[in-house]
Amino acid sequence: MTENTHPYSETIVAKAKSGQVPGVFYVDPDIITKYVDSAVQIMVRDSLTALMNDQEWLQKIHGIVTVDVANRLTDRLSGSFDLNGLIAENLDGALERYRSRIKENFSTNGIRDDATQCELVISDGAVVAQSGLACKELLVEQTVTTQDLRVTNLSVLGSVNTDCVAWHDLADNIARAAEQRLGETWKQDLVQQVTQLARVQGINFDQVTIRGAPLVEGSKLSANITDSSLQRVGLLRDLAVDGAAHLSRTVHVANNRVGINTESPDMALTIWDEEISLSVGKIKQDRAWIGSNRQQALDIGVNRKRSISIESDGLVVVDRIRVDRWQISFGNAVPNHSGTRGDIVFNHDPKPGQPWAWQCLGAFRWQAIGEK
Repeated sequence: MTENTHPYSETIVAKAKSGQVPGVFYVDPDIITKYVDSAVQIMVRDSLTALMNDQEWLQKIHGIVTVDVANRLTDRLSGSFDLNGLIAENLDGALERYRSRIKENFSTNGIRDDATQCELVISDGAVVAQSGLACKELLVEQTVTTQDLRVTNLSVLGSVNTDCVAWHDLADNIARAAEQRLGETWKQDLVQQVTQLARVQGINFDQVTIRGAPLVEGSKLSANITDSSLQRVGLLRDLAVDGAAHLSRTVHVANNRVGINTESPDMALTIWDEEISLSVGKIKQDRAWIGSNRQQALDIGVNRKRSISIESDGLVVVDRIRVDRWQISFGNAVPNHSGTRGDIVFNHDPKPGQPWAWQCLGAFRWQAIGEK
């Protein structure tokens, strides 16, 4: 209660103090004020203590203070001078001075620039060396594409593209150089070494296969061996040839015909000896032929002596002949040799009064036939 709350407050208070107003107790306002102030202080202290322990409230206070300070500082600085212009001016000047020093004396522990013109261009996705690139070691993570590669020592950790002209040229040059360096002597030495090794240790042909089949199976050579350059073989017990065969440039077998000294036999068997030809074969239905298919004479004999001659015009000449058991021959006088009974000797030089033949009567006895 304050003294100004009622028009008659002073009178009521005075009577209350003196006890003249029955039922009314007087309270000293100073005491009330004292107790109220004390209660307020306790409440404020407790409230502040609770707020100081509230992290969310502290964060809000921090944000409000930061924004307010920043706004006040910006207003103060913008009103006094141009901060952005000042920063830009000083930064541009510093960069220009640094750029000038780099141009005048560019030197670091890792880079030295001795060029008098632009030699290295750095752009997005590529670094270009204008004249050339020299380095002790070059590591490329992915792909190298070059028009002219010259290196002292090249190590390729990945794969090399072999589908290009450069690779084939390189391979050809390496092959030629290797062949020239090795020479024919190396080849001969290698052949001798392999031959000697095969002679001493042998060759295990059971482990050699051709198209999945063994090269040698027991004593049988693989059927996959269809071509060879053999120059000598042992004794053959059986030989089957399906196709043309040529033996020692002399015997030629082809198309069911055999030619000796000829590759074009005209019958089943044709023999050539220089200009002479002898043929054996079929001349017509059910008739064989032995003779020459050329216009030439034919002699038949033994012991290299002619017995029958067939001239080129078809004339047959027989020096001696025997029919069954009787020998027929020729002479110009009575035979003086022993003959077989019934042998006949014709007179090849007949004259008047002489016989035209003689017939053997046994041993040395001969009988004249004809005039006498």
